[in-house]
Amino acid sequence: MSAGVRERLRRTAWGPLALLLVSTVAVATVIVGNIRGPGITVRYVDAGPLSDYEVSSVVYLAEEEIYVVGLADGRLRAVDGEVASSRCSVRYLPRDERGRARNPLGVAGVFEDPCTGSAWAVTGDALDDGSEPLRTRFVWITTAEDGVQRVFVEVADLDRG
Repeated sequence: MSAGVRERLRRTAWGPLALLLVSTVAVATVIVGNIRGPGITVRYVDAGPLSDYEVSSVVYLAEEEIYVVGLADGRLRAVDGEVASSRCSVRYLPRDERGRARNPLGVAGVFEDPCTGSAWAVTGDALDDGSEPLRTRFVWITTAEDGVQRVFVEVADLDRG
């Protein structure tokens, strides 16, 4: 390498070039990430006819680990059966009195985390100050071709591939 080339390389400001290189890599990463997508698949699970749900009813969708609850105002709420903080599956205790004051129509019943002992009303609301509410899912009601109103619950699956 000639002395002139070495002198030019020594005088070159590498900071702006490094910034340009890092910025280019960052932009490329964002573009590739958007092309591939976030790795989440959203689907709607058929939870049965609307006539299966009454105020204060709790219907368990075992395959999805979701509870669908009939609220006092006639709406439905889908409650996630897994506790986000402990990663344990709740168990539904229909005769447990701790939830009576917070449940639709004042009926007994709670969801309980067997790992921590925390409890939630059937609406997913925490019964103690230290717990977060249980996650809820979007519920969609539509009329099928046969004229029957059906309940669907949105489930988002994280692709871990």
